[in-house]
Amino acid sequence: MATHTYNATFKARINIMKNLNLIKQAIFKVLHDDITLRGLLGEDGKIFHQSPPQEVKYPCMTYECTDIDNPYDQDDSGGQITRTLAIINIFSDNVGTTESDNIEAQTKDLLHGKHHSLTNGSIICYSCYRTGMSNQRLDPESHVWITVSAYRIGWATK
Repeated sequence: MATHTYNATFKARINIMKNLNLIKQAIFKVLHDDITLRGLLGEDGKIFHQSPPQEVKYPCMTYECTDIDNPYDQDDSGGQITRTLAIINIFSDNVGTTESDNIEAQTKDLLHGKHHSLTNGSIICYSCYRTGMSNQRLDPESHVWITVSAYRIGWATK
């Protein structure tokens, strides 16, 4: 009995990670495929998952996703809705905040309320809304502006 419960829990965790990768891929595709955002970033290859490399050209951005539902009620075959928090970090070494403000505005335009753009062959996105959480600060050591925004995303696998 205990082994069966352990195996079911382990399989559910594997499915969560696999499903979470689907929403990560969808977010990256929406951000990467936007010509305006790529123009604001200056070139391709400036959108990273979780953290930028040690040596990076600014501006750039990162994204990361966290499942905020109870992970045990989600599985690949159930098709239940899962909730994810996507954190977008924008880094700019400009003197002022205009560059990062423009990148944040374009990112919001791409994601906020645009859940259909995240729907693809593997997932159905039901909602994507920017939360009230937004923070902008100048890192005193690197002199880089860091802008953080969060998006709540509701989605399910097809």
